Amino acid sequence: MEMTRTPFRTVCALALLAIGSSALAQKTYSPEELKRLVDAKKYPATAAPTTNIELLAYPACLAKIDARLKSGGAALVSRSVVSTNVMRVERIWLKDSAMTLTCLGADKKFITTTAPYL
Repeated sequence: MEMTRTPFRTVCALALLAIGSSALAQKTYSPEELKRLVDAKKYPATAAPTTNIELLAYPACLAKIDARLKSGGAALVSRSVVSTNVMRVERIWLKDSAMTLTCLGADKKFITTTAPYL
């Protein structure tokens, strides 16, 4: 029986592909699971967050948060963290990540922070 040798490059490429695809697979939760976890204050573990900052007047920023919360969409569970006349923070748990929406009145900023579940 003749043995063929697999080139080293092919083996390395297959190994990297396997590692890369497992890194892309992330945890997801059903609405029921998320509600139970959030109600129990046992929040899902998350990876490092990404942050997006947009300059936006406070009233427009509040409207953007309200629209996001009313549309529902992917938001499975949400909680208000802070709501004053100068700052608002809403926490949203999606099926595959947690998101924080922040409006800062004095800075005129709308900050979106998203962290995928581990």
